[in-house]
Amino acid sequence: MMAYMRWVSGWRCRTAVITGITLRIFSSITDVMIAKRWNKTVFDLNDKPSYILGDAMLSPTGSTIIQISLVIASTAALIKGREAVTQAVISALQFMGQTVSRIFGMVLIQALGVTANLTTGNCNYDKYPQLLIVAHMVIPMFLYPLAFALLR
Repeated sequence: MMAYMRWVSGWRCRTAVITGITLRIFSSITDVMIAKRWNKTVFDLNDKPSYILGDAMLSPTGSTIIQISLVIASTAALIKGREAVTQAVISALQFMGQTVSRIFGMVLIQALGVTANLTTGNCNYDKYPQLLIVAHMVIPMFLYPLAFALLR
């Protein structure tokens, strides 16, 4: 929160959200590198620094920037005298969006045939890099036009 207040709080909401989306997309490149083993073969990096650079650091940073910016934008859009109801509707829509996103992710996992069964050892990660590219890079790009259309 302190970092947000120091560096991001002066940005327009649209700029902050677009920056967060871009951070999340670029952090997914490290996931694809690990899945394709490019971190070992091309860059001679272990999995741990690659993971820390992407999923452990950049992705949560991008998510936090997006969340805080949208909370601030939604509080500015509250209807006077109906703040609680408006915030409840906004929160419900946010949770519904997260649920739909998770369901879509599960459908995508099944459609690409990515499986991991730890008890039997039957795993299929053949299409895992494609799954990462679609779910973590291509689909989030659809948020750019939404950010331009809905945020200032």
